[in-house]
Amino acid sequence: MVTTEKSFDEIYRQNYSRIYSYIRRSLRQEWPEAEDLTQQVFLIAFQKWDELQEHPNIPAFLTQVAKNILLKRSIGQKVAYMGSTELMTVMSLKQAEDPAYDMVEYYASIESILSKGQLYLLRQYYENGYTAEEIARGLGIQGSCFKRRIARMKEKVRIGMELAAWMVLITGASF
Repeated sequence: MVTTEKSFDEIYRQNYSRIYSYIRRSLRQEWPEAEDLTQQVFLIAFQKWDELQEHPNIPAFLTQVAKNILLKRSIGQKVAYMGSTELMTVMSLKQAEDPAYDMVEYYASIESILSKGQLYLLRQYYENGYTAEEIARGLGIQGSCFKRRIARMKEKVRIGMELAAWMVLITGASF
């Protein structure tokens, strides 16, 4: 076991105010909902108690759960306005109308979603043709670990692009 034995109550007391503050700041004007979302974080932590006890950084684990809850909440609210098929239709119409909607804009969007280090790794893998094993060796990690990182980055880009597309549809601003 990586962490010392702690009770769930102790972890709850040590982390509740930090997680609540993080969620409240993220919600801005909708902060009354922060307490419910904070409780969801700790419900998930309780449900994953065995995994949580083995985690090397419990506060980071809880923060990531909070981020995921906030992200799912924001996506869930926006999806209610339009289905995925309808969204793709609108986006394809926008592409047909706007010839400047090309790879330059796509890369600019990705640069705003990923860190410079993540973007560098993706470019090494996809553009420069390095294998996962070569990059992993350079990072001092296993190839399977690097492949998981790539999968997480791709998911982060996918979610970021969906959110950006919603912002375009809702506000009319470009991303």
